[in-house]
Amino acid sequence: MSTRPRIPAMAGAVCAALLLAGCSSSGTVGAGGSSSGGVGGLTGATSGGNSGPDTGCTQAMLAIQNAEKAQTNTNLQAAVSAANTSIGQLRAAALATQKPGGRDAMNKVADDLQAIVTQVAAGHQPDTTSALRDAQIVAGICGM
Repeated sequence: MSTRPRIPAMAGAVCAALLLAGCSSSGTVGAGGSSSGGVGGLTGATSGGNSGPDTGCTQAMLAIQNAEKAQTNTNLQAAVSAANTSIGQLRAAALATQKPGGRDAMNKVADDLQAIVTQVAAGHQPDTTSALRDAQIVAGICGM
């Protein structure tokens, strides 16, 4: 009974950290223009030498945004379902990216989110350090 109220808060902290990492790892917050959420300026922020945005990066950032939205879920089952959806989106993004190192980095974030889901399901407070660090790596690879 005491575990249920803090689980959405923990999931929210993880998701917010992932979103924040995706938006600010380049050192210039908002470099892609004004955005609502963390993904609105994505197309202008992926200029790492490619002529256009990387599809995998776009998908990965949307998955991170979807994970962030899960923090508003007060229903544990819905929050876990949303996290699992984000994991699937990250795996699909990893298959689509053309960025060097992107595939491995995106899959690592998906692995981190899976570990968080597993820890929460077992009633433990999850360690979010790896998820945050690995999301920052994805953001860096994607030029965020």
